[in-house]
Amino acid sequence: MGVAKAAALLASPDEKQRRDAWDGIQAAWGVHEEAASAVLNSIAGWRTEMNARRAARAGRSLHFLDTALHQNRMSRASLDAMMLAVTEAAPLARRALKLQARVLGKEVSNGLSDAVPPPLPTVAPTRVPTVLTSPPPQELHPADLMAPPPAALGGAEGGLAVPYDEGVALIAGAVATAPPPLSPY
Repeated sequence: MGVAKAAALLASPDEKQRRDAWDGIQAAWGVHEEAASAVLNSIAGWRTEMNARRAARAGRSLHFLDTALHQNRMSRASLDAMMLAVTEAAPLARRALKLQARVLGKEVSNGLSDAVPPPLPTVAPTRVPTVLTSPPPQELHPADLMAPPPAALGGAEGGLAVPYDEGVALIAGAVATAPPPLSPY
């Protein structure tokens, strides 16, 4: 199986299939990690050397991002604004990750585990007071990041799909709130 096909399996509702796909991708790339590292380092070194030559020819210093910004017709102010937006949105992304872990009955590690809400119980509550027990939650695995929501929440086989016309209306409504020149589209 190719890497692209394995990557598509990372969105499978089947946890074992996602984990096997992740492990397969890691194994496939693992044997090439030294070569891939050397290629990336060579590209970075080449770019640094080209920037140094361009700076010398121009008689001024160049920031290492100047060439990439120019090639992508982007200003440094735009890049700075994007990076600021990403930084400001990080707490929201962490909350989303914690919620995903909770819904999947897992924990988030790497310093975020203390703020994760308790996992949802696996047994539905009844009128009779009982002690609900859940198996100890597993740690959220990278293979879980693209997992669809459980069927109980409308995901996987549960029908989370949005009909085409509703999807178009949803997107059109969101774009309409944007400032011109995007809003007319």
